[in-house]
Amino acid sequence: MPFNICDAGGNHIGFIYRQFPGDNNVFLAALTELEADDTIVDISKIETHVANAYNCKNLLGKVNRDKLNDILDSKLRDCCEQTGITDRRDFLVYLYLKDTFTKGYLPLEKAMRDSIDVSKIKGYLLLDIRKIELRDGKIYLDSEPDYIDDETVDSSPPVFAKIVDYPVLYTDIMGTADGLIFGADLTDFGGRNHAHTTTLKLLSGNCEKVLDLPVYIQARKGMNIQLYMEGNKINKVFCNGVIYKF
Repeated sequence: MPFNICDAGGNHIGFIYRQFPGDNNVFLAALTELEADDTIVDISKIETHVANAYNCKNLLGKVNRDKLNDILDSKLRDCCEQTGITDRRDFLVYLYLKDTFTKGYLPLEKAMRDSIDVSKIKGYLLLDIRKIELRDGKIYLDSEPDYIDDETVDSSPPVFAKIVDYPVLYTDIMGTADGLIFGADLTDFGGRNHAHTTTLKLLSGNCEKVLDLPVYIQARKGMNIQLYMEGNKINKVFCNGVIYKF
């Protein structure tokens, strides 16, 4: 199934798990020995979404499977050599991932079942769906992720990444007049009138992403970094042996 991901050597490393917050094109790829199958992916929801995207529903809102299958077979013939997919059902999933998110995008987590054991997920990589390379019906990463660390600092799995450009540090110093205008009181000027931001360019999976983090991070180009999320927000970073919470 095209949810599954292999490294450059063809070894299974995980599957597409859910959307990265704030970016419809970037997914979290779970690093796990589990493989995406019917126990994890709700294929009926994907079928309904693809049918809706390609106008394959009747007046009662039910899937017109004959029309949908004709479209799938036609596109499958055109893409078979490129994708390595020969199974119509796998191609349905491929269309969902690669194409239909631009036609009324269905958040990935709504197509996943609740039976995933998160304790079996080591961490995540980022996957830009616009850059995926598909062979033999699976997604392949074109480089080895050498930034996946054995040591983590939280019970929840982190996003593993590498810093690929020089970090940029910003310090905004609030003057007394500015502070009073914006609602600060005099106690805010006892060393607490500085706002720090660190801008990092990260590589994770097949995705390069620039993040602005609201904390001063002592990081360097080439270092590994772990991002921890609570809900849809990054709230903790682990880099060079230091934990940053914000």
